[in-house]
Amino acid sequence: MYRRKGKLKRRALKRLISFLVVAVMICSLIPSLKPKAASDNAGLVNYRTHVQTYGWQDWKSDGAMAGTSGQAKRLECIEIKLGDTGYEGGISYRTHVQSFGWLEWMTDGGMSGTFGMGKRLESIEISLYGEVSEYYDVYYRVHVQSYGWQDWVSNGVMAGTSGKAKRLEGIEIKLVKKEKKETASVTYRTHVQTYGWQDWKSNGAMSGTSGQAKRLEGIQINLDSTEYSGGIKYSTHVQKYGWQGDRYNGAMSGTSGEAKRLEAIKISLYGEISNYYDVYYRVHVQKYGWQDWVKNGELAGTSGEAKRLEGVEIKLVKKADAPEKKEALKLTLSGNATDSYEIIEDCYVEGEDVILYLPKGVTVKGDMLNVTEKIMSDLSKSTGLNFDKNYEPDGYWDVRDEYYEEGYFANVNKDNSKVNVVVINSNVGNAFASENSIVVEIFDYDYDECRHQTLYHELSHVLQFRNGADLGSVMDEGFAVYTTYKCLTEMGIPNWDAVQYFAPTDDLVSDRIAGGEDAFRFWIKDDVNGRFPNYHYGFRFLTYLTETYGDDIYYKIMKEAGNRNFSAYVYQEEGAEDYNDFIRNNELLKDVIKSQTSEDVFADFAAWDAANWSRICSEGIANLEALSSGN
Repeated sequence: MYRRKGKLKRRALKRLISFLVVAVMICSLIPSLKPKAASDNAGLVNYRTHVQTYGWQDWKSDGAMAGTSGQAKRLECIEIKLGDTGYEGGISYRTHVQSFGWLEWMTDGGMSGTFGMGKRLESIEISLYGEVSEYYDVYYRVHVQSYGWQDWVSNGVMAGTSGKAKRLEGIEIKLVKKEKKETASVTYRTHVQTYGWQDWKSNGAMSGTSGQAKRLEGIQINLDSTEYSGGIKYSTHVQKYGWQGDRYNGAMSGTSGEAKRLEAIKISLYGEISNYYDVYYRVHVQKYGWQDWVKNGELAGTSGEAKRLEGVEIKLVKKADAPEKKEALKLTLSGNATDSYEIIEDCYVEGEDVILYLPKGVTVKGDMLNVTEKIMSDLSKSTGLNFDKNYEPDGYWDVRDEYYEEGYFANVNKDNSKVNVVVINSNVGNAFASENSIVVEIFDYDYDECRHQTLYHELSHVLQFRNGADLGSVMDEGFAVYTTYKCLTEMGIPNWDAVQYFAPTDDLVSDRIAGGEDAFRFWIKDDVNGRFPNYHYGFRFLTYLTETYGDDIYYKIMKEAGNRNFSAYVYQEEGAEDYNDFIRNNELLKDVIKSQTSEDVFADFAAWDAANWSRICSEGIANLEALSSGN
């Protein structure tokens, strides 16, 4: 009996071991029965985000969305890494973070952003480096607060917003195989006074600065061609040192850390590629602005004049595609121009005429002159006022020759206060009014809807004759913003960026301003947090007037301003002891407001503002968003 029991135990043990072996084999054949964690190397590009409330999300890859949509949750940081692409190299990225601005570049899975600080990501730049960058482009797009999904961008271009305090809520990233190159290209970067080395530019984009009086100190130039052998060489003329020897294919020409300006440059191709391409280049020179294009080793810049180079543009052109010179519209403004200023290469005085050349094809929707004429027409229809088009140059120009490049210039006649608009291609990107003219500076001929509201705004000042009528900072800016908004909504222009001027924000709360007193002040010096309260509260006061007393007051003030009969109406003249004196002396406001004192007006405005401003903004944003979406 004892031996039999032992045999039974051994047999049972063998059967148990056999069962366990089979079970293990079955489990190994059915991996789907095991839960699988999200992988950080599942795709060509892999990424994950840290999201408000939710923390770190699972890894996403190859175009899948990381983050959220429709939940109003900010992205706070991000990690990105490449999977198995088959090539050496990696991925680099940096983010713009609330309060901190741009952070340092991170690579290959490093965290960019903040953690546990409640700070939103506002924009991001992503690029590849090393061998993989020769075979793939990295594309990405972001979901932005208020705006939704932006268009795809690639290879280091910013996605998101700048200066608008809008959070990123979602992101999609993917690698796209490069197509076979059929043309050669040139890339270059410059070392700029104060700023150091700039990012690489290519194929005619400007490297350097314009309008900042910063010297170029060094330059590197590279060719990118899979078709032809050969390369690129270049030499620079450096302050005190003169002409340096030739540099080749990415080597630095110039100096670094010596504060020496570049004064001239020569660039040429060599080898097989020189049989098929010309290299064209032009430079922006101190006081002279942009020079004409030169090519193939010709001198660009100056010699013996001690003038700094400030910017450079370089491009390759196939031998049969050489650019035509000064292909442009010609605009002649007849008058009595007695002074000649060489403002730009395509603007000069010829006899008594001011001749201006506007390059063709520089705008998205027709040339600048036609676009400007259309905006003038829209404003005239909306306001009932006409522009004075009798341009009579009298030799008085408000010119900053280092800023002006190419564009549409119109002048001011000092005696008659005929104010018109200057539209230029400039890296300044600004709009302002000087003592005698309105100036509108447009970035890089970027003339899609994003810039239209700037012209509407400044041309509204033209209708008002801002500087001659003494409207005052709050009233004249309020009218310009109000007129822009009015015209955009009435004429159906799909642009609601003008909302930026009157969006409510707690940062602008001020008892004195919100109480209405500054609606009649001549100057606003306390620019709260740099956000232009004169624009905000001027618009608010104009909206209050029109909602309370009807549209007639708007048309009356615009008409009186246009006829230069308004200086006694809208600002508090020196010597007026209080606002009661101002109201009593203001025939237009007395006619509308009747017997109310200034204190009554301010109190009424403050009460209206508190009750209606959120509604006005909501309606305005809804109206303009509807136009923007085409509804």
